[in-house]
Amino acid sequence: MDFLKTLIIAGSMLIYLSFAPITAEHFTLSCQSNNHYEHRDHETWWEEYHKLPKERGALADRVTQALEYSGWLNEPLENVVIKLEEFYGEPLLSEIIKSVSEFRENPTDWHYSYKVDNVYLLQKHGEKTYLIVEVLELLNDETIDKALAIIIINNDAKIIDQDFRWGY
Repeated sequence: MDFLKTLIIAGSMLIYLSFAPITAEHFTLSCQSNNHYEHRDHETWWEEYHKLPKERGALADRVTQALEYSGWLNEPLENVVIKLEEFYGEPLLSEIIKSVSEFRENPTDWHYSYKVDNVYLLQKHGEKTYLIVEVLELLNDETIDKALAIIIINNDAKIIDQDFRWGY
């Protein structure tokens, strides 16, 4: 469980550095009715994310496929890399491939899976789209943990950054 959380959180520092307004220590963005974003208290923002418009279609499908992909556990590494390249872009791609390779070096009895519950559109800015994603961590189809994730997607529909907040 810790490895996958580490794998998923691999891009956390990158998002902090590249999108500081959302992940700043005490402030983040909040959507208002006129699509103007302003700094709001971090805790308030996490409580109000469900007011954002739900994302449906290709971007939501792409994020769902990426986060629910479990082939990295047992498929040949070459196939895993090809699949991850479909979903992720740099710099996140290299970090995830490295984490998967390191994880697979040690025997494990990993049984957790992940399910995307909802995808919300936070913001489109230039060549990037920012999404909020509700993620469920499952063990034998029972929810063990929940996360909210900020996912950044580029124009090629690849995830280039992600930051997860577990235990919401």
